[in-house]
Amino acid sequence: MTTANNKLYEITKTDIKKAGEVLVTAFEYDPVWEQILKGCSFAKRCAWFESPIRYCMKYGHVMATSTDIEGVIGWLPCIYSEMTYKRMLKSGASRSGHKAGFSPMFRMLPLRVFGEHRNKHMKGLSYIYVMIVGVSPEHQGQGFGGKLLKQLINESQQSNLPIYLETSTKNNKDMYNHLGFKTLDEVHLPKFDFPQWELVREPNSM
Repeated sequence: MTTANNKLYEITKTDIKKAGEVLVTAFEYDPVWEQILKGCSFAKRCAWFESPIRYCMKYGHVMATSTDIEGVIGWLPCIYSEMTYKRMLKSGASRSGHKAGFSPMFRMLPLRVFGEHRNKHMKGLSYIYVMIVGVSPEHQGQGFGGKLLKQLINESQQSNLPIYLETSTKNNKDMYNHLGFKTLDEVHLPKFDFPQWELVREPNSM
């Protein structure tokens, strides 16, 4: 069985396609992405996930578990947590998003409330925002997710900045709680018939 070692690999432009494919499989049964990407082909789903990868590459970091890209995480400074159209153009994220079509964009609209919640929860504070994190199904349960998050936690400790993220599955929420994340809110959005959670982890919280 393959297991994770300690060193992460920073994604390059040549890795974007594969990283997008990994995220498609990682989120295949995630309730949010099931609903947003309903009816989209595999190619369009890949293009959709390439968008946050490109965005985080421009404004933050995108790391993989190894050159084999078993899992991917993208994070950035809080000032870039909102994907404005201008920033998406500069990063190339809009080009990838357009390839996925307009239906997912419309289905994403209710999620804009999370930006308002981040501003409320973290008002006046600097923090690290996790935009995307996922491990391919065949590599789950082998330590790769923990490897990605431990690197991020180290970044948080060194910079003395909290980490903020959202998740839509209880298993993930419980994992984050185990790693020292505090649940700030449980959110129920119109048209999304399931809860989602907002979490924060302070430096040296464990």
